[in-house]
This record gives sequence, C-alpha cells and structure tokens, in this order.
Amino acid sequence: MLYTRVTVSRSGSGWIAVASSAAAGDVQVSLQPSGRAVLAGTLSVTGSISGVVIHMPELLNVPTGAVRANFRSPGELQGVAFTAGSLNSSAAGLDGLGTGTFSVTPENGGEPCSASAFSWSIFSPQ
Repeated sequence: MLYTRVTVSRSGSGWIAVASSAAAGDVQVSLQPSGRAVLAGTLSVTGSISGVVIHMPELLNVPTGAVRANFRSPGELQGVAFTAGSLNSSAAGLDGLGTGTFSVTPENGGEPCSASAFSWSIFSPQ
C-alpha cells in the first residue's frame, strides 16, 4: 500500500494529478469522464498513470516503510469519481482499478517485485 501527495487540477473535461513534491516522486495521473453516472453523485472515468510513486510514511505508517512503484510505461486506469455524500463518503474523491506492468522497490535495499494489476484512489486529506 503506497500513499503519496498529489496536486489535482482540471484539464479540459478531466483531471490531472501530479506529484506534489520530489519526495512524492514524479507520478502523473490523467483522468477523463468515460460515461454516465452509475449511481447518483458518481461519474465513470478512465485514464493513465506514469512515473514513480514514492510512499510517504507520514501519510500512512505501514510495516513496509519507504517503498516506490515505477510505472516505466503508462498503466491504464478505470474507476469512478464521486461527490461528498455519495457512496457513504464524507469527501469527494476518485477510486478504481488499474492494469499495466510496474515494479515495486523497497527503499531499504530489499528485493524488487513486479505486478500488473492494482487498485488506486485519490482523495482529500481529512
């Protein structure tokens, strides 16, 4: 599980999220609406992710410690954007599943591993 900070901004009819600092990596997420709402207060989205995501332990202290995921080629994203109050959420956000090969490397020198499927979320800090 990796948590990092991104800055989200509108880009046409969609959104772009980029790493908020070098400590977060150089990740870039691009999302566009892909269909109508499945439930009230939601919108289907598709997009891509590329770059390096660096886990920020101050956001979520997990036993894995400092870890980074490297998307050497863009991964594909599918998901849903939702408003505060929908899906029993107290804040607006985005959530979904992704595919595409990436590697995960521990900062402590452990062995890297590769994967090709993942879940993702973007939400406001509480």
